[in-house]
Amino acid sequence: MVVLIGSDGFIGNHVKRWAESLNVKHIGVYFEDAQKGEMSFEEYLKSDVLSKTKTLIITAGNSDHKLPRENFLSALQKDLKYLESLEKSNVSADIVFLSSAAVYYGYKGYVDECTKVEPVDYYGLSKLYSEYMVRFLAKKHDKRLLIFRLTNAFGINQKRKRFFDNILDCLKSQNTFKVIGMGESYMNPLHVEKVGEIIFKSAINIDKIVKKNESEIVNLGSLAPHRVIDIVKYISEKYGLKFEHVGEEEYLVEFITDTKKLVKILDTIAVKIEPLYDDVDRLLQTFLKGEKK
Repeated sequence: MVVLIGSDGFIGNHVKRWAESLNVKHIGVYFEDAQKGEMSFEEYLKSDVLSKTKTLIITAGNSDHKLPRENFLSALQKDLKYLESLEKSNVSADIVFLSSAAVYYGYKGYVDECTKVEPVDYYGLSKLYSEYMVRFLAKKHDKRLLIFRLTNAFGINQKRKRFFDNILDCLKSQNTFKVIGMGESYMNPLHVEKVGEIIFKSAINIDKIVKKNESEIVNLGSLAPHRVIDIVKYISEKYGLKFEHVGEEEYLVEFITDTKKLVKILDTIAVKIEPLYDDVDRLLQTFLKGEKK
């Protein structure tokens, strides 16, 4: 059985939708929103589903970049406590784990999965610790482990405002979008639906991607590099978004994730990534069409 930890999250909910659309037997495990899962995390740990779990998809943990920079221990607790509970539960399953490309903070230019990670940022450091913890969990039972290091997922987020949500708000209200600094950070985003598809299809094909008792790390992001300012200018020119530069960017993302390994996996699971601006157009046109009704 496939079990998804974090089915009520922004990305986890889209992973669950793919499980449903492909009619794959699964259990969604939620932390807060019971409408987006079959059982709570606490219920899962006490249930017989635990022993029936063959593949574990984990899309949980802290996603707030500000939290570890303000309270590192609180962020660590969010990233590690549930993993510790899973380890103590003695669950034995192949694992697909969603991590973050923030572990590369401090590098400039292209980074691949063999790059030595020494993040110079609390968010990246917290995510690195979570990778260590999930490695421990998989190694303990000699199971396969696939770690995705995600750059950025975009789409309409009902829980918390993100980059594209703020752009949509500005297009709706005709307000000016504020670009922090010169907007030179690399985003390299993927639409959240595509992220969900890649994660789920990789999970049900993990034996084709990862050798038995081994682990793989894969960068997950757009196949071509895109900076914040590139995306903003595109939307400004095509949709009339007004923007201005304010302040300075404190946490500049100067690294670009190499996606050669991702391309190989896409071939294996028969998934295609569309050019970024095609997905951006679909998002904005759907939103603007809804606003006119």
